[in-house]
Parts: sequence; C-alpha cells; structure tokens
Amino acid sequence: MPPGESAVSEQATPTEADQAFGRRVREIVVTGLLDGGAPDIREVAVMVSTSARTLQRRLRGAGLTYAGLVQQARCEAASHMLLESDHSVSDVARMLGYSDPAHFTRAFHRWTGLTPRQFRRQDCGPGAR
Repeated sequence: MPPGESAVSEQATPTEADQAFGRRVREIVVTGLLDGGAPDIREVAVMVSTSARTLQRRLRGAGLTYAGLVQQARCEAASHMLLESDHSVSDVARMLGYSDPAHFTRAFHRWTGLTPRQFRRQDCGPGAR
C-alpha cells in the first residue's frame, strides 16, 4: 500500500443507504430550523431511532458531519425565508439561531457569495421566477 493511503480508502465511497440516511437527517434539521431552531444531535438521533454516536458514524459513512448538515440546512432555510417571506434579515437571523444579525450576514455571504439583501434583490430583479 502506498504511503498516505489506508485500508479505509477502499470503503470511502458512500453507499446509497448512507446517502439516503444523510438526506433524511438533513430534512429533519431543515424542518427544525423552519420551526424555530436547529435540533440538537441527540434529538435528531431519537427521531431516526439511533444513538447520537451511531448517527455521527452513519453520517461519516456518507461523507457528512452533523455540523456540516446544520450549516447546509441553515443556508437552505435562510434562502427559503428570505425569498418566501417578508421577515427582516434580523428576524431570519434570530429564527435560525444567530445571536447577532452580522454573524448571520457573514455566514450567508460565505455560503452564497451574496449578502442576504443582495440575495433578495437578485431574486426579485428582471427575469426572476
């Protein structure tokens, strides 16, 4: 085996079951965010009938992490809230669990390359929808 390669690399390709599990967990997290906040990993584990440790292990098998899923879910929920509601950016930030709207704005810019206000303007511009 060449240096830097391990036996694990042969199993690195996520199975369809692992990917489906990751999608299910992500849907639960998005729903939780839209309902008022990201669920704790232990809460999600109960919802998928497993322990928190097994949840982490299965997500890793799909090439995911819980923290990464929460960030993806926040981006998706934020985009939905910004486009489908009249909530202010501060309200959206608060609903997604950010204590400071500036933190949300920086995170949203990192995810999309746009500030929340630019994102709204771009979607409402000519040719949108």
